[in-house]
Amino acid sequence: MLIQHTLISGTATADGAATALPVGRNVTVMLQAYLDGAGVSATCTVEARMNGGPWNEVTSFALAGASDHAEYILDNEPWYELRGRITAIGVTTTATVVMGS
Repeated sequence: MLIQHTLISGTATADGAATALPVGRNVTVMLQAYLDGAGVSATCTVEARMNGGPWNEVTSFALAGASDHAEYILDNEPWYELRGRITAIGVTTTATVVMGS
């Protein structure tokens, strides 16, 4: 990845801030979610929206176990903004969701 942006990273359920796509709309970005080395489990989602519109779920990641990770390619979708969400998380776990292009 040439450009990487953290959509959310944390130890509790939360919504990340809206982040504009790095080059504008209709680009290809890789979405990744991962747990830290002490990771137990977490569920993370990535949501997208047009210019100020409602959020739509793009993908969901169910992670379990230390250093677990998952990836999803978002290819030529017309979204303006993305955000990460941690919707469930185990004790002592840090979950991180990033996008890159």
